[in-house]
Amino acid sequence: MSLVIPFVCLALLVVFVAAVVQPVLAAPLSWRRQTGSALRRLELTERKEQLYASIKELEFDHRVGKISQDDHDSLRAELESQAVEVLSGLHLLDAQDPDRGLHQRIEEDVRVLAADREAARPRADSGSCPDCGRARGPGHRFCPDCGFRLGDPSPAT
Repeated sequence: MSLVIPFVCLALLVVFVAAVVQPVLAAPLSWRRQTGSALRRLELTERKEQLYASIKELEFDHRVGKISQDDHDSLRAELESQAVEVLSGLHLLDAQDPDRGLHQRIEEDVRVLAADREAARPRADSGSCPDCGRARGPGHRFCPDCGFRLGDPSPAT
């Protein structure tokens, strides 16, 4: 009986140490600190969110009568000018980051392709799927090819 307690305590200690050390060893990249433009982007994004929250809080305080119109106008103008500076800084960082521009070009290409696909779709009529063009069967509410919701089936004539 006297040996059981030390072994139980040792086992609990091992489990505790494993639980504490496991997250540190499992994700070493999550502990890496941002540097350079990534750090600046993070700081500016956080500041932008703070300014947006401050503006919303200022509007709320003005609506409930805590702040006079003159104070509201001067504080809002100051917050907006700070927000413009932060947004300008973010815009400069976006212009300097070629990967970010690449992502924006990819998104634009995806939008163009989606618009082309939409233009190429057959137009909806009661007898076919507006998404893929397959003929609609009697009583079908979904297209059997693409799964597009067809709506209520038209009565058979």
